Amino acid sequence: MWATLSKVKNTLISGLVEVGLLKQQKHSGCLLSRQELTDDWDPATDTRLTVWEVTQHLIREQEEGSEQAAASLLRAVGSLAKPVLEFASRL
Repeated sequence: MWATLSKVKNTLISGLVEVGLLKQQKHSGCLLSRQELTDDWDPATDTRLTVWEVTQHLIREQEEGSEQAAASLLRAVGSLAKPVLEFASRL
């Protein structure tokens, strides 16, 4: 499934593994859970920001009770803030 999806979306699976979004096993893979994402992630240095990843970090900040950190995160992602909020509201 991941191979097909990566072709449709023109995304390399290895790239998703490299940036820490996907765990690849022999012939399958799965997205990392919110709790498995790295704690030292910084959107300013991430060269492949995705709506999914930013949303997961945003939700984690909210769950940990840090609304100020969540607001700072939204400011840091610039134009991705609106799609992130839309995606988060759907989750």
